[in-house]
Amino acid sequence: MTFYFRGRAILLALFVSIHALGAANAHSLPGTVLIFSQDESQLQVTVQFALEDLVIAFPAMASLEEAPVPGDIPSTELEQLRAYFFDHIALQSNSVDVPMSLSHARLRSAENDHVGEFVQVVADLRVELPVSDKVPSLMLFYDAVMHEVRSHSAIVYWRDATDDLRALADFRYNTIDGLRHPILLDFQ
Repeated sequence: MTFYFRGRAILLALFVSIHALGAANAHSLPGTVLIFSQDESQLQVTVQFALEDLVIAFPAMASLEEAPVPGDIPSTELEQLRAYFFDHIALQSNSVDVPMSLSHARLRSAENDHVGEFVQVVADLRVELPVSDKVPSLMLFYDAVMHEVRSHSAIVYWRDATDDLRALADFRYNTIDGLRHPILLDFQ
């Protein structure tokens, strides 16, 4: 009987060791990607991040884990996402808030070399800032997902008329006196 309990203890220790080793080698999901672009005279922002990270940061979105992929985010969840977003993203031009609207959001499959396949939220925002030939520099205040998932990062790109991407900023969660740290976006 002693051998039975000792054998189970050894197997349990082996299982815990293997599980801990696997956790130590686990990779976090990719961070947020924000892509700014100009469509005619309107500034657009596409925001992409892992659904799993969103659910950790905003558990009310857990119902999306059962939604079809690919597919549009249902209207009820879209309203919740809109409210969440605008608590965690803001733009300013010359110290004045720039209005934005969430025009569309969807789920899609994505793949990463480190974590394999995962579900990604893709949200399209319209920036209510008339632009002609030159997009002004903006201050970005962003902490969606990263306010809860502290290992989460974000990278910001500008997509030009030829669909080329140019990196503008790369950052992690950072607050100053409890406020979001502004990120300067210089589109020139």
